[in-house]
Amino acid sequence: MPDRIIREEILESERWLTLKDNCDRLAYVSLLLKADDFGNFSAERYRLLRMWRDFGISAIALVNKTLSELTDHDLIRMYTVGGKDFLHLPRFRNSRRYWSRKFPKSPFVEQDHILSNQMVAKKSDAGLPQTSHNPPRGVGVGVGVGVGVGVGVGVGVRTNTKSKADSLRSSLSIPEGISNEVWNDFLELRMVKRAPLTATALNVIEDEARKAGISLQEALATCCARGWQGFKAKWVKDLDVSRETTRKRQPSARMNALAELKRKIDGEIS
Repeated sequence: MPDRIIREEILESERWLTLKDNCDRLAYVSLLLKADDFGNFSAERYRLLRMWRDFGISAIALVNKTLSELTDHDLIRMYTVGGKDFLHLPRFRNSRRYWSRKFPKSPFVEQDHILSNQMVAKKSDAGLPQTSHNPPRGVGVGVGVGVGVGVGVGVGVRTNTKSKADSLRSSLSIPEGISNEVWNDFLELRMVKRAPLTATALNVIEDEARKAGISLQEALATCCARGWQGFKAKWVKDLDVSRETTRKRQPSARMNALAELKRKIDGEIS
């Protein structure tokens, strides 16, 4: 019996199909297979390098490029615990009866927040939840691809946890120009951080987005992808500087070809 099934809807996913490189698509599929039952996995660069090397991702710089590409498409969300990097697969759906947490809980919305009558065992050495039971009924067999494809809806029993979550949800209406998906993801992110969205907070984010020269839609999508409760124009500029520095450090294919040609010419002359 298979341990994990990837649904065929991934082949029609816009997020997955718009990745620039097949290497990135294969890397994402491997994360679907390797993530724990809550959709979390290590983002330690050398570990990912060993896992992705056969896909053509054979250097740390290429690992960082793939992580950036998957983050930009909201296929993964990065977070840090105890100085170590981890990643979370949003919209991850697990229907196994027994759940195992192998990596620290992410700050993003995990499926376990809708589980009813959840029973979690603790590992004495790591302090991480080991197993939980009773996944929500109505979720299809296998693992959701995490790419915005319809994969079934959970219909778990209402609990007090849900009523508390409702109390944290914002009463603001969706602003013009914001997609339902981005708006709901951002509200859930604020809910997890126990910071209901207010009109004042939204106005601050909109002002900062204007300073950064991007739309409110792009600002909220960036918050969801990065796990940011708020938004500052400076943060986006710092990310752009970091990417530009990484790009400049990587020699282009043309420069590599010129260098190789120069070596051949020098060898013939000598």
